[in-house]
Amino acid sequence: MLSIMPDGPTSHGHPTDFIAALDVFTAFTDLAATETDVRVLTSKAYEVMTVHFLAHSSAYYEVHDGLWKALTWTPEMTPEQIHMIRSGLPLDVPSFAEALTTKQPVYIDGWNSRRDGIENTDVFGPVCIYPLTVDGDVRGLFTVGLRVGRQWQPRDRALMRALGRSLNMVLERTEQARQLHEERAALEAFAVYTEHVGHETDVPTLVHEAIRVLRNHLNHVSVVYYELHASLWKAEAWSEDLTPTVIEQVTRGIPVHAPDGINVPQSGTAVFLNDWNADAHSLPAATAYRAAASVPLFNSDGTPRLLAVAAKDTHVWSEREKAMIRAVGRALSLAVERAATSRQLKVQNLDLDARTRALEGFAALTRDLGVRADVYELIRRAQDVVLSLLPPGYALYYERDGKHWRNRVQAGDVRNAYLQAFIDAGPLIGETPSVDVPWTTHHALFQDQYARGSDTPVEMVGHVNAAASLPVFRDGEPVGVFIAVLFEQRAWSSADRVVLETVVRNLGIAIERAEQTRQVEQQRAEVEARNRVLSTFEEWTRDLAVGGDVSEVIRRAQRLLYELLPIQAAVYYERDGNKWRVRSLLGEYGSDGLRRAHEAGLPYESTGNLRVPFETGEVYYQDPYDPHIDGLAEHMTHVQATAILPLKTAGGVQSLLGLARFTSERWTTTERTVLETVGHSLALALDRVEKTTALERERAALAAANEELDAFAYSVSHDLRTPVRHILSFNNLLRKTLASSLDAKTERYFTLVDEAGQSMNRLIDAMLNMSRTSRLPLRLGPVDLGVLMRQIERASEAECLGRNVRWDIAPLPLVTGDQDLLRQVLENLVSNALKYTRTRDVTVIRVWAAEREAHTAVFVEDNGVGFDSKYASKLFGVFQRLHRADEFEGTGVGLANVRRIVRRHGGEVFARSRPGEGATFGFTLPNVTGGGAMSGSSVP
Repeated sequence: MLSIMPDGPTSHGHPTDFIAALDVFTAFTDLAATETDVRVLTSKAYEVMTVHFLAHSSAYYEVHDGLWKALTWTPEMTPEQIHMIRSGLPLDVPSFAEALTTKQPVYIDGWNSRRDGIENTDVFGPVCIYPLTVDGDVRGLFTVGLRVGRQWQPRDRALMRALGRSLNMVLERTEQARQLHEERAALEAFAVYTEHVGHETDVPTLVHEAIRVLRNHLNHVSVVYYELHASLWKAEAWSEDLTPTVIEQVTRGIPVHAPDGINVPQSGTAVFLNDWNADAHSLPAATAYRAAASVPLFNSDGTPRLLAVAAKDTHVWSEREKAMIRAVGRALSLAVERAATSRQLKVQNLDLDARTRALEGFAALTRDLGVRADVYELIRRAQDVVLSLLPPGYALYYERDGKHWRNRVQAGDVRNAYLQAFIDAGPLIGETPSVDVPWTTHHALFQDQYARGSDTPVEMVGHVNAAASLPVFRDGEPVGVFIAVLFEQRAWSSADRVVLETVVRNLGIAIERAEQTRQVEQQRAEVEARNRVLSTFEEWTRDLAVGGDVSEVIRRAQRLLYELLPIQAAVYYERDGNKWRVRSLLGEYGSDGLRRAHEAGLPYESTGNLRVPFETGEVYYQDPYDPHIDGLAEHMTHVQATAILPLKTAGGVQSLLGLARFTSERWTTTERTVLETVGHSLALALDRVEKTTALERERAALAAANEELDAFAYSVSHDLRTPVRHILSFNNLLRKTLASSLDAKTERYFTLVDEAGQSMNRLIDAMLNMSRTSRLPLRLGPVDLGVLMRQIERASEAECLGRNVRWDIAPLPLVTGDQDLLRQVLENLVSNALKYTRTRDVTVIRVWAAEREAHTAVFVEDNGVGFDSKYASKLFGVFQRLHRADEFEGTGVGLANVRRIVRRHGGEVFARSRPGEGATFGFTLPNVTGGGAMSGSSVP
């Protein structure tokens, strides 16, 4: 409430002003709670705004006769203004149109009367147009114009929202009252109709009663009931007031493409047309009718129906009439639906009885099967159930087997020995429609008259008269075809189909459950085997954590596999050039020839059983083993199955573990799980051994390097810095002692000593910095060289004061590196360029990059004094300089540090120049992801 109290031009900070505003707004909200006339409430809203604003004008508009017409307004308006807004404003007034389109308040801080084309409104400054909506449609506009030059404040907007909500409530309340009245009339008609029809299910009777109710409530209308026949709407019933000519036309039929015939069925709702044109709707005899309505009647039997109502003379449908027609149409639609449902129920009851019998039979066959039932036993019991519910016959269940259909389960005698032999032999796939069709289409095939000779010789099936073939599904895919054959002539009834479809559907569910049970048992076995492996490997890896070599790791893995699986040989291979060498064997070769071949080394290319897994990195199973794959057929006749496990480490496949069995051909799923688990764990163990060994080597090298660096840092900090500090200190003391007798020459000697000492300190600092650069770990990440270069350019502004420096910096790429260290590289190169161009009137520094296949090159070019290229290799050495210190200052360490940083990134540094012609320094960085992305446009 306080958020809408006056704080604008009318606020004087006096308590009475606040109380007055509160009283006015309270009176407004009290009235809004009960008022149903929006015009009364808008008048009260004007009082609220009078308290809030110093000077304003307000009005409330609604659309009448195609114009925005004011229904209420504030009294201070001039006669000309009142006449204008009462007469009406165009619908396309820009500010009004914006509120109508957005359905949101429009706030204008500076009103422009010429823009909106509204005369006599120049006195207004801020203006608000607030749309009032009902069910998402704008029903009116509440407008406010302020005569004071100001802008809309948050509290002003809060006031407009509060008033707008209250006015909206009144409009909605009025609309609800009108709808309630119409719904009451419609409900009355609906109740009268339903009371009269009662439980009637005859459609003509229902239609005539609907026509009678409509004529009783709307005696000025005519009613026609249509049904769709082919492409024509034909009248089946009509009210008694229709003329013979109209009756003749509506019974002959109205084309389905006529407007009524198109719009109503597609929209699914009643269509009401004012100023209806009979000729345009293919009813030239009905020109006396000026308004028409069509109500679609939808029901489950699929018959399109239409209830049409028309009124004579000039007529516009009222909301009450629309509600009445909709209500009767809805009641008729429900009654017709009920009639259709009644007919369908009779058919469904027969199907339900059949389905119940099928379910009872299937419940009996599954009651004792449990979750461990054999699949074929399930099928046999299902066949028994089906045959018990049908006339005499037999049942078959086929599955695919290569090129044939195999009968896996049969119930009943086929009554012909040759037919039985034909079934047992397995009909050919693709030549047996009774089985092929349901398998391919995934739909049942019912043959009321069996097509003798189509898939079975005619002489064998003369006694067969009807057949039904249904696909059996497991997890959505067909696994077999269930066939029921009848000896007597019989058309498959709806009930018969329900019996078969229900039994086969539930058979599929039972098969899925049995398969799930089998899979659970298999998974349980696999889990147990995996747990045994993991338990054993847990101890193994625990030992490995504290030590062990590759040979011991391999031997323990071989022993483990011998304990878990029925194998006769476990062989560990390593590649030695073009030969496979056995490094560890547990078990036996099984033949002297095979042993000698292994001892001599197996050829890499021709030993496919080892080469394939080595190259693919995948476990390679052979069950049964192909003795020709390795070229050792005469020595491998005793081998029945092999499994070769590639052992992957960080460096790829380094070795293989081969397993062989001499007594069984197949590796079971559980055994494969054990093999792969052991192989994976073994590979991890070998990788750990390799990494541990490499880590120890690196640790030792790192420790040695750290010791050397520590010694260097200590030497610099103590052995070099301390004597320099003594020299500088005693030089200063000596200068002070001899101050009174110093001549210019002696003073110059003291100054040279000071400068040499300071130079030595700078060299020590540079050496320490270079040492630190080598010791810090690289923090690799994406680095935008363009951003770094712009930062360095800005940081160099102080050094460039008083100089004419021209920068030419091309777009630079994103690279991978340590941002801080790469900054040092660019800073060193740019600093050198600025240093060695001091003698030039105009300094030109050019920076660019070039993309190469394997790396990115960055260049820094200047127009400085240059150098002789034959000395380029010396530039990047520690303390190497090509210019005297009195020409260009420096320590000789900066470029050495650049080289060290770039090499740590895997790149190289370079330089080229000619004396007096400037120099180009640069470095390369490897393309970690195939090349850096330019931070700007591509490099020219």
